[in-house]
Amino acid sequence: MTVLLFLWGSFAAASKIALESLDNYQIQFYMFGSATLINTAIIAYTGRMKAVLSLSLKDISKLLLIGLPYYFYFLLYILSLNKIPVVEASMLNYLFPLFIVLLSAFMFGERLTPSKTASILLGLVGMIIIVTDGNMSAIRLTDLGGDLLAISGALCWALFSVFGKKSRTDQDLGIYLFTITSFVLSSFGLFFFSNLTAPDMKGIGTTIWLAVSNIVLGNILWFRGLRSPSSTLIANLSYLTPFVTLLFIVILLGEQLKTAQIGGFIVILSGIALQVATDKIRKPGIRTESRSKAGSKEQSSSLK
Repeated sequence: MTVLLFLWGSFAAASKIALESLDNYQIQFYMFGSATLINTAIIAYTGRMKAVLSLSLKDISKLLLIGLPYYFYFLLYILSLNKIPVVEASMLNYLFPLFIVLLSAFMFGERLTPSKTASILLGLVGMIIIVTDGNMSAIRLTDLGGDLLAISGALCWALFSVFGKKSRTDQDLGIYLFTITSFVLSSFGLFFFSNLTAPDMKGIGTTIWLAVSNIVLGNILWFRGLRSPSSTLIANLSYLTPFVTLLFIVILLGEQLKTAQIGGFIVILSGIALQVATDKIRKPGIRTESRSKAGSKEQSSSLK
């Protein structure tokens, strides 16, 4: 998960560099196009192209449907940035960990305990402190349409994550089809809203990096994390992404890191610590319970 935070954290700074020579639709086209080529090479090299071609029409249809919210997350988030300030868009975008936990609880019956709720809320508060520099007066909803776009984007990422986690299809094959879906949709976006322009070396470098870091490797690590026993902990860890993003902005773009942002980082860590402590307390209890059940079975069998 630490590697994933590093990869995700580079997205904003790398995108800002890419925007110097490309527009949003061009970035998506080259980013998803590069990721499709890389994933195709990986699938072919590992001899799994037969597995892709042998997928049933039903499985392919399900994976393509799961890939739709994945693409629309990027589209809606970028559109929101054109309507509302970056701070506002970022704050609403990072509602996705909360949406993931809520969707997992209400759609798939994952237990929502008080400690989970508290840790998620701490992560949310810490994220707000980071993106607003501790100035709560910066929380101003300036455009309802832009706000709805950002919230819808966050919901799309949560839907993609939850349904992708529950998919029974091989993870690598699923990610491959998610990427193809996004590339096809980004091609339509480029055709209708932009034009095909050859990127310069900086544009090529940044879009390839975005493809490798946020799509090829990012998706693999994200779904491995979500399929771990504690999806709440993974959701909490994702709240650290704004802080990692700030570090990249400081290093690559020369902006300063403020004291309030460090404070927000500490608040998020406290939420993660709460969840880790709860998991550690719960595990011994589960082991003790399973041992007692095993002992009862042995005792009853000996009586027989």
